Amino acid sequence: MMGIYSDLLFLLALTQYATCQKVAGQLSNPTLQGPEKVKLNETETISCIASSEKLSILYSLYRGKTLVQVQNVSTSEPANFSVSFHSQTDGGTYKCKVESDDAMQTKYSNSINIIVLAPVLGVSITSVPDPPVLKVHDKLTLNCLVKQGSGVTYQWYFNKQELLSNSSVKINQSSLVIDHVDLKDAGDYQCKANNQFNMTTFSIASNSTEVIVKDLSVKLTSNPDPPIQGYQVTLNCSITYQTTGFYTWYFVHSENNSTESTKQNQFTHIASHPGRYYCSINGQTSNWIQVLGQDSSFQTVTVAVSVAVTMLLILVLGLICYCISQKAHRCNID
Repeated sequence: MMGIYSDLLFLLALTQYATCQKVAGQLSNPTLQGPEKVKLNETETISCIASSEKLSILYSLYRGKTLVQVQNVSTSEPANFSVSFHSQTDGGTYKCKVESDDAMQTKYSNSINIIVLAPVLGVSITSVPDPPVLKVHDKLTLNCLVKQGSGVTYQWYFNKQELLSNSSVKINQSSLVIDHVDLKDAGDYQCKANNQFNMTTFSIASNSTEVIVKDLSVKLTSNPDPPIQGYQVTLNCSITYQTTGFYTWYFVHSENNSTESTKQNQFTHIASHPGRYYCSINGQTSNWIQVLGQDSSFQTVTVAVSVAVTMLLILVLGLICYCISQKAHRCNID
């Protein structure tokens, strides 16, 4: 029984000691107060206060991890920091740190976020890739940057016409993304940044940025040239720059149309029927090549011979007429 009383008396004494220690010098968590928004070039007061029985407390004001000001004040008074906001970088997250005069205790306050209101200024466009020279199906990203401005909204223009989000162009305020550019996406891009400050609307446009998209050129050649029906032919689909994708080969003739797909840009097979070949890659189509029939080559030779014979006959008839005219001329002289 005496042991229980002893334990109770010990706990009571310990509690009284801890209470006395707290009253005597325990720092409380400080409270930080300040404005939510300030105008550019204004000076505002940010207050921090913590309770303690210490004779003085060291107050330190931080913006992020940057020390802004330090004050050593008596424990009954708050630390009032006078802060000037000359740029938007002076805004951000503020926090206060307090230290006891014996440097044995340190406490941190709540955080407050201060927004610096400023007119929009210094608008420019950055691009990925830089410079914005792309191939068909490449990805384009444009970003509209401002050096200064709060509550900014953005507009995008393509060849001086306002551009809105659609199935191929994704616009999210200051960014514009085209996942797969095409030839139609080449041209001049411009962004405009807008905001309100002191009851005045500001609207600043960037310089134009020219986006260049190379035209993928596809050319079809054959060996032999032209292909002949019933014989082997090797087709070559050449492009102006390296790109990924499959080559598609087309053969069009009266009996049946056919296609083949390969990773390589060459295709060899037997030209079984007369018709036309062409190839394509990434939606770009080549020229076409005519496949001659077996009788086509004979017809070509026949036509060529006929033309030659006709020309020779005309020449002979002309010569005969000339001789006759010359003979008649001599007879007249005699």
